[in-house]
Amino acid sequence: ANLFFFKTSLGKNYLHLYPLFWGKKIDVPQAASINIDGILYESCWQLENHDFFLGNSLKTSRTPSIQFLQDKKNLYLGVCYEADKDIVFDENSEQELDFGITLASLTGDSDCKVRLLFEPFDDSGNTCGRSFCDCPGTREPTVYKFASRTIGNKWTFEFSTPIDEVMGPDDTNLFFRIRFSDRNVSEDHICSYPNRDDIWSKYLKLTRH
Repeated sequence: ANLFFFKTSLGKNYLHLYPLFWGKKIDVPQAASINIDGILYESCWQLENHDFFLGNSLKTSRTPSIQFLQDKKNLYLGVCYEADKDIVFDENSEQELDFGITLASLTGDSDCKVRLLFEPFDDSGNTCGRSFCDCPGTREPTVYKFASRTIGNKWTFEFSTPIDEVMGPDDTNLFFRIRFSDRNVSEDHICSYPNRDDIWSKYLKLTRH
């Protein structure tokens, strides 16, 4: 049978209907203790390459490795990217790299949809990086942690947020979309995972405690 969730939006008298069968499930492993420092040294991090796409074409090189983890209260994201050359800061131009993620819970209220953009440098060029919400109609989490590390051509970062911050209380499915950009590549530099513009094509299956 086809399963549907529904919810109201911003108090208006209409419903959004989303078929769950659109999404492909990704089970999220349980994490050991993680220190959010951007280094990814814990043994529970087993980052993998995924199918990033440029439009409808598979992008096979210069894509980040990622992994989602969870514990009883938090969702974690680890990311590692190795560029073709050293990653540098230029105060006169926009940053070379950025990594954006959107998270959406179907059964949460309309304020649960989260969007964050991560960059390897802060405004002063420090390698602690920065994070911010870059999309109207979405929000930055009230509570989250982010730590970034850039050495030579390698950028790694860690992100965590309470599961209750991004999901409705009765939900176990968290939909996501990632957008990554390296402006040093000669081809179109914006790629995405999953490959559809619609966020509902993959979802994280989380265990609620």
